[in-house]
Amino acid sequence: MSLLLPIPVLRYIETHVDPPRVVVHQNKTWSVCLYATAIYLLLVFQGQRWMRHRKPFKLRRPLFLWNVGLTVFSIFGASSIVPCVLHSLYYYGVDYTVCHSIGTIVPRIGIWCYLFGLSKLVELGDTAFIVLRKTPLSFLHCRSHLQWYELLCPLAHVLLLCPESQRN
Repeated sequence: MSLLLPIPVLRYIETHVDPPRVVVHQNKTWSVCLYATAIYLLLVFQGQRWMRHRKPFKLRRPLFLWNVGLTVFSIFGASSIVPCVLHSLYYYGVDYTVCHSIGTIVPRIGIWCYLFGLSKLVELGDTAFIVLRKTPLSFLHCRSHLQWYELLCPLAHVLLLCPESQRN
């Protein structure tokens, strides 16, 4: 049982979102990952060019709120997923937990993993704060965002939402 069921919005997500519909939706919108990557790279380079001769924006409060929002989301997701994963590890072992789609057995895990993948799209906004504040933007920062996003879009679908029988 999730620790979050007393929170109405999260209770709604965990009880009303239909994992098979999420899979159908992701099958139809898989190309969003590619478009988001292209737009992200374009905005990184054009944003730096646009900010070259401008003063940095003072975005301390929005950045704080941004990070608090992402942190709260991560805490909600972890408190929903971790108990199920620990249960699976304890009763079924590492092999089962890693190699089988527990998202089909406990649907909320698949839902939260899908939301985690979508949150990586939102986290691309971190770079906007860096560019607008004229803070040095490292290659490693961009690479890690893109790597996570390009990895998680397909993996959330294949490993956590799709039964083994549907995998190619």
